[in-house]
Amino acid sequence: MSEKHRMELLQVKAVSKQRVERFAVKNITFSQSRLQRIAIAGETGSGKTTLLKIIAGLEQTSSGEVIFQSKKVEGPEETLVAGHPSIAFLPQYFELPKFLRVEQVLSYASHVSSGEANRLFRLCQIETLLQRKTNELSGGERQRIALCRLLIGRPT
Repeated sequence: MSEKHRMELLQVKAVSKQRVERFAVKNITFSQSRLQRIAIAGETGSGKTTLLKIIAGLEQTSSGEVIFQSKKVEGPEETLVAGHPSIAFLPQYFELPKFLRVEQVLSYASHVSSGEANRLFRLCQIETLLQRKTNELSGGERQRIALCRLLIGRPT
């Protein structure tokens, strides 16, 4: 295996998703190295969410493939349980359990030590929100809690 392939964390190869009347995603190719950041931008309806769902293994491609850590990401038609266990997907619209304290929501999802959890609370800037109820949070606070919940659940 070449040095280039060992350094690549993610490869998206000629991925397309055909909808009934048009392509949602057409012939997308890129690779991402470890610690590299990639932004996916586009107009409403341009296929950003579809592409991210394909990468996470939550939506089937019409053609092409996704390789994560040198292994093919299978779509829902290829595996019993949809979704790659090491890739988390946070949708734009999500629900947090209502009327629970943030610390309760996070403790139910946690698969990490208390020290690691505290580090994630700081990273997500939610230490001051732990005693608040989920129905008392702003939209931005809810997004930070939802992100922390994904991280604390630690995709394998």
